[in-house]
Amino acid sequence: MQFSQIEAEIMAARITLCRPVRPVRRFPRSAAHGHDFFELGFVRRGHYELMQPGRAAVRVEAGQMVLLPPGAIHYERYERGILPRVGWLGFSVPPGGRLAARLHALAGEPRPVPPENLELLADEIMHERAVRPPGWELKVAAAVTRLIVLLGRQPLAGGGRRRSPRRAAPGVPVHLVGQLMAAAHHLEEHCRERIVIAEFAAGQGLSPAYFAAQFRRHLGV
Repeated sequence: MQFSQIEAEIMAARITLCRPVRPVRRFPRSAAHGHDFFELGFVRRGHYELMQPGRAAVRVEAGQMVLLPPGAIHYERYERGILPRVGWLGFSVPPGGRLAARLHALAGEPRPVPPENLELLADEIMHERAVRPPGWELKVAAAVTRLIVLLGRQPLAGGGRRRSPRRAAPGVPVHLVGQLMAAAHHLEEHCRERIVIAEFAAGQGLSPAYFAAQFRRHLGV
């Protein structure tokens, strides 16, 4: 994807809703609803099920995100007694363009959260919109661009790249799957750079030996 060809579409994008990552304290499910903008949900802790009429439930786990297109009727279903930490970013882009088509193609499937911290990105946008210091529009526009670039780098299903396994391999703790897939995505995107395993494992909050063993066990490489 050549972002230079859709620069005007990126510049015309707008954040229309932003809610920070927060513990979900509500009934086991939300009410069915839809939006007139793209909504990106991401999970830092726990999990939830994305429900859409006529479709199978989609489980979104810690370390994963899922994108929904405008108009998609959906609701979130939570497990009783489980307190997930979920956040949402909503944004609009010009309809009918290459950027919108790309985002529609990415929608509906759980994907690893990019290495960049979406929680900080959400907080930054909310702060800028609330306080409105000089130049806040430019800062929000830059945040939108970062978000779109992160999404645009996500591989499309069936695009020639191996799809990420969603289930934990034997011996791999389920709660590590999201971290391992996020790590795999980061390594794939930065494969031409020098990466020190010890430093990378520390960024995941794991020891180098444990990280390497679990990564190899889950992904086979």
